[in-house]
Amino acid sequence: MPAPVLTPPTTGISKTASRWRMSVDTAYNPAASTWTPTWVEVYGISNLSPGTVDYSTVDDTDYDGVDGSGLVWASNVKVGASWKLSGTHTTKVYGGARDPGAAFLEDQSDANVAVHVRWFDRQGVKAYEGYGDVAWTGSGGAATDLSSATFEVTGKGPRTTITNPVAVASVPDATSASPTTGPVGTPVTITGTNFVGVTSVKFGATNAGLFDVVSDTQIKATVPVGIATGSQPIKVTNAAGDDSSLVAFTVT
Repeated sequence: MPAPVLTPPTTGISKTASRWRMSVDTAYNPAASTWTPTWVEVYGISNLSPGTVDYSTVDDTDYDGVDGSGLVWASNVKVGASWKLSGTHTTKVYGGARDPGAAFLEDQSDANVAVHVRWFDRQGVKAYEGYGDVAWTGSGGAATDLSSATFEVTGKGPRTTITNPVAVASVPDATSASPTTGPVGTPVTITGTNFVGVTSVKFGATNAGLFDVVSDTQIKATVPVGIATGSQPIKVTNAAGDDSSLVAFTVT
């Protein structure tokens, strides 16, 4: 009989049977030096284990550790670290095709190509990303069972803490600019908070010619071409809304 065609869950809701969700960057190519990530969520996961960082140590105990009773207390130093991410995937059909995220993991495993993944708490707290080798192993079962597979991503390099993709955004708050005056083309450093995820920087009603979110507290922007001279206060915007406390700037 034909396989049922299922509809993917509502955007932002995972079928993950835990608090954790996982996405894979389908644009990642280990041979490329630069690329723009394309994050695709992996649906149908259960038993997703975010894992922990395991450290390897060496014994550096010496006689400096002798206490008053003559005991030598052991001492170890961390010299290496590694991480793993694992889970179980139940294969379902979405729109007549394999789940795109799971299919990508399986294909990269078959091709022995590294993957770029991120995993995050659905409550909007913890979130990590990293690069690693993926091992995808299909499982057997009865004729009436949905096919499933186990997977494991073994890290190649560090597990990095990132801003949680499902965290509720806070309205940005720009507090100062340096310099506070300048002609078209002037680079301006804007200081404040909640800048990660900023989508727009304006001088008055004119979009900044260029802007770069350096960190959660700093943006570098350029006074745009075609803007009128005079007072053009800076406004910063993200998905949560506009900064209500405009920063004074004068175009000369």
